Amino acid sequence: MQVTHLRTNDQNESEFGTVEISLERSGAEQYANLPTPDALILNETDIGHDYPWHNAPQRQWVVTLQGEIEVRLRNGESKRFGAGSLILADDINGSGHATSVTSKDPWRCLYIPFNGDL
Repeated sequence: MQVTHLRTNDQNESEFGTVEISLERSGAEQYANLPTPDALILNETDIGHDYPWHNAPQRQWVVTLQGEIEVRLRNGESKRFGAGSLILADDINGSGHATSVTSKDPWRCLYIPFNGDL
């Protein structure tokens, strides 16, 4: 399974990449054992809100439950993420990213911070 990876590159700039998560099959299901989370943070952000330039506060999964956001990088690149999307937010230092709620509904997400490797 490929997941969007928001990371800091060697030039200390935030960039989009992908991370491959290996899934194991068990009958009809496929799964991956991920690192144990440090917390589960349920968040709701108002329609139209803009988060100015910032870094991820810690290495964390961001799971969009409702609504849509646009994540922008300083190089002008941007991506939109809607319900069901999964981001590995890992740009804890460097130039950072900006985020806007672009949907007509509040953005609801689950932040899942963790330590360790995938």
